[in-house]
Amino acid sequence: MSLLHYFVQFIIVLPIILFILDYVRKYNTTNLALKDIPGPFLARFTDLWRFVTHLRGQGTAIQRKLHKKHGSVVRLGPNYISLSDPVVINQIYSTKGDFIKVFKHYCLYS
Repeated sequence: MSLLHYFVQFIIVLPIILFILDYVRKYNTTNLALKDIPGPFLARFTDLWRFVTHLRGQGTAIQRKLHKKHGSVVRLGPNYISLSDPVVINQIYSTKGDFIKVFKHYCLYS
């Protein structure tokens, strides 16, 4: 194989590697609040696995299995959790609780 062939392969593969490294770096710095919530491994990085399970019609059944395995709070995506316990839901969505809510995604003038 010629040097040109290796160079073309390098040019094609390099952006993919850089994209993956950037994605992992962003994950490690932005999702620290959710890192301790259990769930599928791929849920830490992408919503793709959840999309595929819903596309197959298995989304609800898989969520139930995950709740049986991990408890009332399960991570289903990089920024997505599922709650199955009414007490936990009341704690998170209460206006009087100590649960800190971050509104950075909803602020129009940030």
